[in-house]
Amino acid sequence: MARFSLAVLLLALAYVAGPQLVSIRDTTSVGPGNPGMRELPVSFQASSGLEVPLQEPATDMAAFSHLGARLVPRAVYHIEARVMSHERYYWDPSADLSPVDLLLGWGPMMDERFASRFDFSQSGRFGYWQWHEALPIPEKRVHDSLSNVHIIPASDEVDAAIKDVGAGELVRISGLLVDAYKPDGFVWKTSTRRTDRGAGACEILFATRVDRF
Repeated sequence: MARFSLAVLLLALAYVAGPQLVSIRDTTSVGPGNPGMRELPVSFQASSGLEVPLQEPATDMAAFSHLGARLVPRAVYHIEARVMSHERYYWDPSADLSPVDLLLGWGPMMDERFASRFDFSQSGRFGYWQWHEALPIPEKRVHDSLSNVHIIPASDEVDAAIKDVGAGELVRISGLLVDAYKPDGFVWKTSTRRTDRGAGACEILFATRVDRF
């Protein structure tokens, strides 16, 4: 398990917290079969009131196998967010690893009255939002408060929980941002920034814990 900076741990313990269609940036317990995995630090498992997702580099974590793919940890990740949209995938090259994408929103999107004025959708592993009035906040802040997340469930329990989550629900999800490599040559790389957009800007989250709140 990687060592985490004191600053990040203290931050977590303190509970750190248009008419056109716009494309935005592209867990229970650790699953069996991953002997290198351990429970995440307490500060990453239970927190509340996060203003933004919490992330710490996973530079000391070894790669591990999951469902025939090699997963390379890039960061430890914890997010508290509203589910804006939920999309199942069955036939694309990554569907066996990640059967669900969640379009997640935090910050201003945690306000149901504000979030309900948007239209959200997902297709082709992208997320989209639509606003029919003048935006009350800068468009960049909207972009930076949304992410289309490819979920790789760590266990059957997490898989069931993720598939059961619906739009409008509030969730806490913990796990690892990972790059994925499959034997057939398929490569899938995660974003580690909240401010990027377009292809390759989605987070790939190996989810070890998911809770509603």
